Amino acid sequence: MTIVSITVVRTAVAATALLAASQASAVSPGDTVTCAEVGPASFVCSSATAVVGPGPEFVLGFPDNAYFTVDFSAGLVRLQGLQDGTLFGTILEFTNLTSPFTSASFRPSAWDGYSFAEDVTLSGGLLTINLVDTAFNASSFIEIGLASGVVPEPASWALLIAGFGLVGGALRSRRRRAYARPAVGLPPSPPPHLLRARQSRPGAASGRACGRSCILGPRGRRQGDPPGRPAGRC
Repeated sequence: MTIVSITVVRTAVAATALLAASQASAVSPGDTVTCAEVGPASFVCSSATAVVGPGPEFVLGFPDNAYFTVDFSAGLVRLQGLQDGTLFGTILEFTNLTSPFTSASFRPSAWDGYSFAEDVTLSGGLLTINLVDTAFNASSFIEIGLASGVVPEPASWALLIAGFGLVGGALRSRRRRAYARPAVGLPPSPPPHLLRARQSRPGAASGRACGRSCILGPRGRRQGDPPGRPAGRC
């Protein structure tokens, strides 16, 4: 392969590793996350943004009465009740400003009226949790698995596809060269289809080879020669 081909292949391999890493990464300490209450309830987030670290990032409720906390950690978000309560119009939205959310997954939870399949959506990096008509107490919680990562750019996919194409082309070219190259010190072998054709000629099995292109019959004559030709000549 040329230097350009090798460079493209190495770049494509690096892009593959980047894609895999971005898809497998999770919410990490130091990420900046946001919180907003968008339902008809009067609950508010304790702050609009927070940095992921030890302990809860947000507290939900009234300014003087906290109902539950929101804690982001490696790979999940946990809503933990602080007291007995029922929510009638709370809808929460979260984003990760550092590394957008890419997927949300089910985890066992214990709030009455909550369903992961019906109440959790993730679109364009925006995580929405519908808590309308849910009930909780100080020992119950909701957990949702989260993954984050940078959305791959079209250029990364193009490099990936080009790299695989170059690798396949190089392997095919190497196989053709290995077949066509004769062994050192030996004449090149004829193609398989010519060998089969020679072996199928009448008398070839009992004759002997003379050089590379002449087959002698059992009496030293070339196959197909007229009777007057001298024997033993190719």
